[in-house]
Amino acid sequence: MVPLAKPVAEVCAVAKKDLKVGDTLDAIGEYCYRAWIMTAPEARAAGAIPCGLLQGGTVTAPIAKGALITSANAAPIPGSKIVELRQRQDKLVYGAMAPATNAKFKDDGSNLPFAFRHYSPEQLKEALRKMYLIRRFEEGAEESYTRGLIHGTMHLSIGQEASAVGISMPLHDNDMITSTHRGHGHCIAKGAEVSKMFAEFFGKETGYCKGRGGSMHIADVSKGNLGANGIVGGGIPIAVGAALSAKKQKNGKVVISYFGDGANNEGAFHEALNIAAIWKLPVVFVCENNGYGMSTSTKRSTAVPNVADRAAGYNMPGVIVDGNNLSDVAEASNEAVERARRGEGPTLIECKTYRHRGHSKSDRNRYRTKEEIEDWIANRDPIDLFETQLKEFGFVTDGDIETIRADVEKEIAEAIEFARNSPSPDLNNLTRDMNETIRELSYSQAIQEAMALAMEADDRVFLMGEDIGVYGGAFQVTGDLVHRFGEDRVMDTPISELGGAGVAVGAALTGMRPIFEFQFSDFAALAMEQIVNQAAKIRYMLGGAVSVPLVMRFPAGSGTGAAAQHSQSLEAWLGHVPGLKVIQPSTPYDAKGMLLAAIEDPDPVMIFEHKLLYKMKGPVPEGYYTVPIGKAAVVREGTDLTIVASAIMVHKALEAARELEKEGINVEVVDLRTVRPMDKDTIIASVKKTSKLMCVYEGVKTLGVGAEVSAMIAESEAFDYLDAPIVRLGGAETPIPYNPELEKATVPQVPGILASARDLVKGVDMDMETGQISRWYAKEGDSVSKGQLLFEIETDKAAMEVDAPASGILRDVKAAEGAVVPVGQCVAWIYAEGETYAAPASEPDVVETAISSAPLDAAIASPVAAVAETLPVAVAAVADGVRATPLARRIARESGIDLTSVAGSGPKGRIQRRDVEANVPQARPAAAKPAVAIPVQARTGDAPLHAVWLRQGNDAALAPLVLIHGFGSDLNSWRPMLAGTTLDSPILAIDLPGHGESPRDIPADIDSIAALVERTIAAHHAGPVVVAAHSFGAAIAAKVAARGNLDIRALTLIAPAGLGVRPRKG
Repeated sequence: MVPLAKPVAEVCAVAKKDLKVGDTLDAIGEYCYRAWIMTAPEARAAGAIPCGLLQGGTVTAPIAKGALITSANAAPIPGSKIVELRQRQDKLVYGAMAPATNAKFKDDGSNLPFAFRHYSPEQLKEALRKMYLIRRFEEGAEESYTRGLIHGTMHLSIGQEASAVGISMPLHDNDMITSTHRGHGHCIAKGAEVSKMFAEFFGKETGYCKGRGGSMHIADVSKGNLGANGIVGGGIPIAVGAALSAKKQKNGKVVISYFGDGANNEGAFHEALNIAAIWKLPVVFVCENNGYGMSTSTKRSTAVPNVADRAAGYNMPGVIVDGNNLSDVAEASNEAVERARRGEGPTLIECKTYRHRGHSKSDRNRYRTKEEIEDWIANRDPIDLFETQLKEFGFVTDGDIETIRADVEKEIAEAIEFARNSPSPDLNNLTRDMNETIRELSYSQAIQEAMALAMEADDRVFLMGEDIGVYGGAFQVTGDLVHRFGEDRVMDTPISELGGAGVAVGAALTGMRPIFEFQFSDFAALAMEQIVNQAAKIRYMLGGAVSVPLVMRFPAGSGTGAAAQHSQSLEAWLGHVPGLKVIQPSTPYDAKGMLLAAIEDPDPVMIFEHKLLYKMKGPVPEGYYTVPIGKAAVVREGTDLTIVASAIMVHKALEAARELEKEGINVEVVDLRTVRPMDKDTIIASVKKTSKLMCVYEGVKTLGVGAEVSAMIAESEAFDYLDAPIVRLGGAETPIPYNPELEKATVPQVPGILASARDLVKGVDMDMETGQISRWYAKEGDSVSKGQLLFEIETDKAAMEVDAPASGILRDVKAAEGAVVPVGQCVAWIYAEGETYAAPASEPDVVETAISSAPLDAAIASPVAAVAETLPVAVAAVADGVRATPLARRIARESGIDLTSVAGSGPKGRIQRRDVEANVPQARPAAAKPAVAIPVQARTGDAPLHAVWLRQGNDAALAPLVLIHGFGSDLNSWRPMLAGTTLDSPILAIDLPGHGESPRDIPADIDSIAALVERTIAAHHAGPVVVAAHSFGAAIAAKVAARGNLDIRALTLIAPAGLGVRPRKG
């Protein structure tokens, strides 16, 4: 132990102001502050009372400001006693035990404070270094924020360094902590590297959370830091869970749960303390009471004098310490941590401290005086106090202090440089116009004006929320309304979302019209029970006997750098709840009018206000007006595409629409405005006009607002007007990250809207010539079924799936994965079970289509070419395999067109309106008919077919060939006749319905089939063709030729021996 240069006495108290008889003393708060008595004899002679015995004591005689508090003018806490001043009085422990039984004294021949008796000089110097490091880190972060290097906001802990370092001193490396939004000091005290912390603040990949967490969500699990938490009190139950795990695993770990004084009013605080006490968990609850929950003082928000007083209700010790005195904090922490390790359960420590800076970077400190701040900085700075003690007791010299400071400055400078030079995250890893000229207001001003008008018009209207009074609200929306209407109508609530929401419900239920403001929409999660189970359901559950005229306001959305727990768009949550109305105004005009309508409404209305809109200005009429809830607005007329958007996405959609107009795409933009009840009529009318729909919203895409809009269209008459799939652009399936570029990539942006709109309107071109086999879904030798997916082929325009045209065994695969082949080329064969076939050296390309979805008979399914689709191409003959838009299907029904004969030009070969309209039968001009009789030859057997049509002359030889299969036959029946043939164009093979093995099965009415075949041929060939038909197909071909609508240059009718070509009648 370092010898003392002179005797030192206990720290004693001096009156902070004039005190009168009967005042209750609080040691280090409103009445007293600590001062050093130079020697023990002087203190003993003066009758000074140690500070540890003052908390709860009373004044027995008047005490002037600045005078020493002694046994002559004050009585210490009942049950305590003053001992020799060279002995150390431990801080009083509140809780289940009486003060007298809690007093512990240690006489080791030294009257040094705890830390100086318990830790080595090196450990004390390290504690000072960490306090410097925390202070300079916070100052460096503040400087970087001012220079624009840090995105979002931050909550600095300057002035609270002793609390963080002192609590951490008895911890082991594997002990754990949970922290708060003001948790930078906790992280550093637990061993975090400041370089990685700065990198996280800068939103870089090298940060602790890879730029996803930011200031409020720092974590270093390797050091036992389970993470800071942006939700007030949110980390407390998590710490209890970690302590339960430690107890079950019997690993000896202790968990520290840091939280601020505001959290002691949250239900999470009380529930967590109760559970920890019941199960005697190894957790220490540390309340850093800096006097204010944002702008609301602890005195105004907490019913008990001290947060530690609440410990008695959960049968655990409650300790109050001077949070700016490192030794006092370390002493309380040491006892609590050791108690937890012994299995005796939790302790609540209240560190009375003070933050030198505001709540956050936007805080203007209007709720506390300049004198108050200067007094704390000048007289109770924790670093100054610890430095003084270290030098006074001979542990350090001025030179030691300068060396430590210089080392810290170097470490901070290097850390900032590291952060600046670190790489940003890879984006690929994310997975009403007014007719009159009137004044302009910002979105937030419009909301404030609406509340003021309502409060002037109706005394029942009042405001509730956290920091909405003098502070003006988290986003300054309530502004100075507290000065206009008073604190009884603009009511600051504790940080108690659940309790506050319940109070608002009760007030609305009993005749008032409250407007409750959440600081962030994310905090709705804390109040869901009251919102969902109470506000939304009471009217219905009571048979309509009451109403709940309640308005709740939720600042929502991303774009401010507040990261995952302060940036969500949760309108879909509440939009799912019957009994609630949910609105999202996108302009100042609507914000004012819809809020006034909400205040008038007899039911609870939830208003989601996008934070980035608060400063946006727009025309707002003076006076009182309302905008109806449940009515969407068409904010831009268009004919090619409907975009339904909400909140800030309305403005992005309008920006995209202006750009698309330059490309000839006319977009109609519908501002949804109301999520529940949704305006179906406006949206349906717009979709029926444009035939295409895109939904753009910031909430997560899955189960979001756009999903409901899409379902509504699918269930309405508008479905039959759709000419393309509905497109939804929503938020990514990930929490909102901190890094600004990642944050932008998480929600829809204008470039993405533009790209999706172009694809949706323009579709896929038809000039694809080659494609790459991207994947086979079956391998050679596999048994495949007709309609089964065989492979995917990708062209420069689209990716397409190719199905098996028949059932059988896959053989002779000619193109492996990755091969580039001409579209339309034969890539494999399908054989019947047990059958073999030697394919000719040169096979003609075949495009096979069908006019029926009836499957091929298994006995004749060998071998059939599996071909890569081409455009134009008919859809494969699979059960309900036609890909067509609802609008195309409707037009086809009305025009009598079989979609199996129509080539699709949309994505993946989807048939669209233009494709069907191009196939509507039209009478050919007379000049298009052949001038001479069609050469017709009737044959039987399998004579070489090419000899038949090549004898028709050169013109006929150059014309495309059309093959028509009859019943009992398919493409395989033609193969012997096609061997060795070389053609200039693909063969069009038409597969007629399989009607059986006998002429008795041929239908009597063949006119409809002939008409369908005619349209199929016309869809593929506008010019002359050569037709060869087989069996029943011959009868159909003859009928088609007789109709005279096609330019048939040669017609060959072939039938197997003994089979006639005339249809059976009757």
